[in-house]
Amino acid sequence: MGWVHLKTDSKSGITVMQLAGKHRASCFRAEGSLNCAPAALLALLLDNDRIPEYNEFYKSFRSLEVPAPCTGGMMRELCLCQYNAVWPTKARDFVMMTLADRVPAAGSPVPERLVVASVSVEHPDAPPHDAFVRGTVICGGYVLHSVPGDPNSCKVTMITQSDPGGNLPMSLVNKLSQTAPIKLLKAIRKCVEPGGRKKKK
Repeated sequence: MGWVHLKTDSKSGITVMQLAGKHRASCFRAEGSLNCAPAALLALLLDNDRIPEYNEFYKSFRSLEVPAPCTGGMMRELCLCQYNAVWPTKARDFVMMTLADRVPAAGSPVPERLVVASVSVEHPDAPPHDAFVRGTVICGGYVLHSVPGDPNSCKVTMITQSDPGGNLPMSLVNKLSQTAPIKLLKAIRKCVEPGGRKKKK
């Protein structure tokens, strides 16, 4: 089982692939290069106040537990993320655990990587709400690769596999999900690259 190339955006150079095999919720992988240091991109991804800058559907965020460092410098956070309704569907929410860690390059030919990974969990302080359809993040996140000799550039790999729940046909969800990673990485690029979108006050 491997990755099947779907498309490469000619303007941004971002490539999208789909995990081969039959899955109810397809798993997608997007790759691209950004003109920013990996640490700057990590800071953006971990700053919940900046999510609206690159995700137009974002509604609100609530931390369910105080972000805590784990063994080896890993960071863990439990949160409830809510997203606005997109006609004709209902608003969605997700309860997630997110981990962030640094994979050193010492003794390895692979450059240093920064990893952000999220998965859906249950939490007693975030039961399902009638105003939202509870979605599931099967797996999702980013791997940020440093570029040897160029501290102000990085390569990013994004993985996304989710089930929005409700009555949406998964065939439609999987079809729409093929282009969503390109749009998201383009928006992230504007947030971190010089001359891109200015940070909101």
